[in-house]
Amino acid sequence: GMEIDGIVAAVKKEKTGEGSREETLALCVFAALTSVGFGDGSLPDGWKGGSGTFSFLFPAERSGFHCGLAVKCLRMRNEFIVHAAVGDQVRAKTQVTLSSNEEEDTKRLSERVKSDIHQFFLNNGVVPRRGEDSSNAEGAIVDLQQLLLTFRQGMQACLLVPAVRAALKEREDYLFLSVHILLCCAGFVPEHMQEEQVASSSASSSSRIEQAESMQIEGKEGQSLTSALLACICSLPSSWASSKQERSVRYIASVEAETTAVLLKAITISRRLVLLARVPGGPISRCLLPLDDFVAQLEGGYILTDAALQSLIVTCSKRLLGPIGRAARMRGGAGLSERFLLKSLYSELQIHILAHLSPRHLSFLASTCRKLNSLAMNDLLWGFLVVRDFGREVASSPTPSKEGGDGTWKGTYCHLLKKRQLRRSAVKQLFRIPFPLNPLAPWLPQPPPRQPFFDPRFPLPWMSHQQWSSASPSSSFPGIGPLSPSRRHPSHTRDPLRDCPARDGGRSSGDAGSPSSLASRP
Repeated sequence: GMEIDGIVAAVKKEKTGEGSREETLALCVFAALTSVGFGDGSLPDGWKGGSGTFSFLFPAERSGFHCGLAVKCLRMRNEFIVHAAVGDQVRAKTQVTLSSNEEEDTKRLSERVKSDIHQFFLNNGVVPRRGEDSSNAEGAIVDLQQLLLTFRQGMQACLLVPAVRAALKEREDYLFLSVHILLCCAGFVPEHMQEEQVASSSASSSSRIEQAESMQIEGKEGQSLTSALLACICSLPSSWASSKQERSVRYIASVEAETTAVLLKAITISRRLVLLARVPGGPISRCLLPLDDFVAQLEGGYILTDAALQSLIVTCSKRLLGPIGRAARMRGGAGLSERFLLKSLYSELQIHILAHLSPRHLSFLASTCRKLNSLAMNDLLWGFLVVRDFGREVASSPTPSKEGGDGTWKGTYCHLLKKRQLRRSAVKQLFRIPFPLNPLAPWLPQPPPRQPFFDPRFPLPWMSHQQWSSASPSSSFPGIGPLSPSRRHPSHTRDPLRDCPARDGGRSSGDAGSPSSLASRP
């Protein structure tokens, strides 16, 4: 907080003098981003825009390519809004509600800028542009035009090397060489170009570099390729064109002071170049490049237009360099080398590590690669899981049970898990308390009742006995007399006691069983 206040005070005193409250908040945003490494602290000219807007542009770097972080501040009523963007892909926004306390608003705004904007861009691979020394500043890629110029110079230098020119037979080779040049411009170095291998390299490679250096072309602003970058571009290994279906090159990249190896493979599938890049211990980055969209064929050979080259730069930045940088940072943050990764450990230690996972997480991990899948099927691992989850039930049997299983620890685990689930479901059914489904049902609106089913041989509830009796006595069934009304009808004269058979097999008498001789029902 003290550092930000000092930057704001110094900038106001030198550049602006006494300004409005919006200018103070805009300078607070500028100071917050300067304190985390963006820019050198010098306020640019023209930062005050029209209609009360303030704009800043900070040099940044994303996935090895230089870019600019654009920030725009404005006030709408009692809200101060800050927009930040890198190109058209990564955008962030934050805002604070202004109060009467100006010092508190400044403090809250600086915290919002660091948490909502700086952290968001950091998660998307946007970092402040590092300062470069004089040796590297000679061939630094400043903007897109400089990158295009450097690419053209590198391609012309490669074509001067006889081995590279002889390998460019198909469009796939030309496109793969273009990707190689872009990776070298982003800071990737071929593995065989390391210092310990350069000393033992043959004299032919040095002569190639000298020949390429002698034929380099000066840039539009007097800048040219450095010897180190030319050496990386022109030092493609002889094995990169050994197979038409698959090409591979190994690189060494430096991401945030961490050196990591990158394997790049190119596979041709149905007129498309599929690029696969992988950092040891990280996921595989995939990039699909249609040949017809990038490489054009002319009479003199193949060529990449400026529009296709710009599209190739954006695609490689998003699909290759971005994932490679994130994987390298994740690996570098752990501080572990390749020999300490999970796949590099011996199998007994891997089993003891995986024994701490649940079966669900173990199945997720087994679906990542074949090695972990075969490790998850190890019976010894399931033996550890059985002892961990069902220790009391298998304490007396040190071998896998064949009851309900297949004689393996995995089958025993599945059998014991099903038994436990059945016991728990039985306990729930035993102690279930009868309770209405919805205790508020009497007070809630209910749908109308369903229409009951009525037998057509009996009268409907709303028909009287006279209407039923006046109906035609003819029956729809031959040989059957008129149907009698329902027994539940109040005017029904049929007495069930009179019609019941007597003990001697005959019928009861009419007087004894007549309704008049019986007591009236209440």
